[in-house]
Amino acid sequence: IVTNAHVLKDAEKIVVTLKDGQQYTAEKIGADEPSDIAVIKINAKNLSAISIINSNDLEIGDKVYAIGNPFGLGISVTSGIVSALERSDLSLETYENFIQIDASINPGNSGGALINTQGQVIGMNTAILTSDGGGSIGIGFAIPANMLTAVIPQLIQYGKVERGIVGVLAQTFSTTLANAMNLPDKEGAIVTAVMPYSPAEKAGLKVGDVITRIDGTPIHTASQVVNTVGFLRVGTVVNVTLLRQGKSVEAPITIMDAAKQKALVQKNTPYFNDVSLQNFSFYTPENGHVNGVALVNVEIDSAAWIAGLRTGDIVLSANDKPATTVQELQHTIAEAKDTLTLLILRNHGAAFIVLTPEGVSHDS
Repeated sequence: IVTNAHVLKDAEKIVVTLKDGQQYTAEKIGADEPSDIAVIKINAKNLSAISIINSNDLEIGDKVYAIGNPFGLGISVTSGIVSALERSDLSLETYENFIQIDASINPGNSGGALINTQGQVIGMNTAILTSDGGGSIGIGFAIPANMLTAVIPQLIQYGKVERGIVGVLAQTFSTTLANAMNLPDKEGAIVTAVMPYSPAEKAGLKVGDVITRIDGTPIHTASQVVNTVGFLRVGTVVNVTLLRQGKSVEAPITIMDAAKQKALVQKNTPYFNDVSLQNFSFYTPENGHVNGVALVNVEIDSAAWIAGLRTGDIVLSANDKPATTVQELQHTIAEAKDTLTLLILRNHGAAFIVLTPEGVSHDS
C-alpha cells in the first residue's frame, strides 16, 4: 500500500481500515521523506491493485477524481480538472513535480489516489494551499504517478531510496536569458556550476551547457533535472543531451554516491575541504593595494575551521608563496607536503595560521 511519508511520521502503530470496515495492523516497508512517498504492508486476501499509468500523458484540463478521507469522515471522492503540471519551487518537498488540481482535497486526503476517468492512478494527493481556516481553496497538489513508480520499487526492495548525484547546478531559462545568449528557444536548463570530482566534471560538462534531454526525456526546467536524477540509483548510467555553442553533444554520465564525491574532494583538497574561495582585490590606507584569496565560507568543524580560519579571512600567502588568486593558492596547496602555513588578514590585523590535512593547527 502506497501513502505519504508524512502520514506515517512519528507513528507508533499503523492501522489500515478497508472500505468494508475490516482493520489491519500494517508493517512499514520503507519511506522516503524527500519525495514524501511511503510503502506499508498488510496481510489481507482478495485485495485488488489499481493500475498506475504514465503521468507524462496528462494535459491541463483533464478530468480527475481525488479519493481520500477528509477530516476523518470516511472514504470520499471529489472531482475537478488538472489545473497545472510540473509545479515546483513550492518548498513543500525536496523533490517537487506536482500536478495541480482544483478538486477539493482537505486534511485527511493525503496519500489518497488521484485517478482519471478510467479509474487509473495518475498521482497521489499530497498537499494544499489554504487560508487561515485550513480548508480547501481549490488549489491542491498531487505527486505524479511517474514519481511513484520510480520510488515504490526501491522502497519495496531496499526500504529507502539510494540517491546519487550528477554534480551540476542548473537554472531554468527565461526568454530574456535565452535571447541574451543567442539561443533559439528557452527549452532546457542551463548549467551554472559543475561540482569538482563529480560525474559531470568527468564527463566534460561545462558552465553554459544547456541540458535538453536526459535519457531521451525532454528537459524544460531546472527542477526536472533535479527530479530526474534524484530517483536514479547509484551506478545508473544516463545519457545527457547538451546544447553547447549551437551544437548537440551527448554525454553518458554514471550516477555517483554523494558521499563518494565528498570523499574525493576531501582527499584532493585536504586543507580547504568545505571552504569556498574567491579572488579578492582591495585597497586600504593601512595595507595599500592587496590581492588575495577570500574565504567566502568556512564550514564549522572543517579542517580549516579547526585550524582557526574563519569566513571573511583573506589569504595573502601560503608557504611563503604569494596567493593572489585562487589558482595560485591551489597550486601551492598541491605542492604542500605535511603542513600549509598561511598569512591571513582579518579585520585590521594579520596572522600566520598552520594547517595539516587532518586539521590540527598551531597558531603563530
